[in-house]
Amino acid sequence: MDLLAQVALNGLIAGSMYALVAIGYNLVYGVLKFINFAHGDVAMVGAYVAFFLTGAGVVSAGRLAGAVVAAAAFCALLGVLIERAVYRPLRAAPRLQPLIAAIGAALALQSAVMLLAGAGIRSLTLEGPGVIRLGSLYLTPSQILIFAMGLLLLVAVQFLVYRTPFGADIRATADNLALAHALGIDVDRVMRAVFALGSALAGVGGLLVGLEVQLAPTMGFSVGMKAFSAVVLGGIGSLPGAIAGSFIIGLTEHFTAWFTSSLWKETVAYLALVLTLLVRPSGLFGRRAEEAVRS
Repeated sequence: MDLLAQVALNGLIAGSMYALVAIGYNLVYGVLKFINFAHGDVAMVGAYVAFFLTGAGVVSAGRLAGAVVAAAAFCALLGVLIERAVYRPLRAAPRLQPLIAAIGAALALQSAVMLLAGAGIRSLTLEGPGVIRLGSLYLTPSQILIFAMGLLLLVAVQFLVYRTPFGADIRATADNLALAHALGIDVDRVMRAVFALGSALAGVGGLLVGLEVQLAPTMGFSVGMKAFSAVVLGGIGSLPGAIAGSFIIGLTEHFTAWFTSSLWKETVAYLALVLTLLVRPSGLFGRRAEEAVRS
């Protein structure tokens, strides 16, 4: 039983990382109605920003706090630049064109990081007291940081979107862009803010993923696909669905690795996604998302 609790805890920690990236997917989809496939690579950039700022990749908790702020700020600016230079000129274009542009932006980010950091593997580790025991559970300092920061940011985003006037502007723009503009809402400002917020969360999520896995310029694809799977599983357009889907993906991966092999964990997670969509094509929270947006 203790081992199962440990596996579940590890799955929840992984899910909190995926959720930060998945929320950005959902926010962008909500206002632009297309999947930003460059989002995972923005998360990758966040991890590399932390790597460069912390020198050899070994960081203390104090230095990491600065790296988190820097990664979030840099990725927020990067997201705004991508929106302004790539997506805004294609806002009225058929949906296929923004998707192709997103893939191009993702490849451009990968190439830029390869030029700056090389194609080799890097690592980002957190200095600390080593493994910490909490009852029958064992946690590393980086896992504690990941879980705490993930939950804090998820609550903050929920509050911003559903409890503030600016969150009401975001939901109004997501519901009907033309009507929101007619009502006097600055939809360009909303879109900039959504890209900034979503990209900042992706940057922090990428940094947290970088504490658990090795860094590589192509890591954005894996991070992005898991977050995208979580969004689809939970229901595209639903923030609670994205969070729930992220935790389901994280738990499925870790329980699969425990009962079978780590080689199967991603395969089984994606298989669970496919089976869920066969039963419920709109995702677990798909219908609720539409209701939430219209409220």
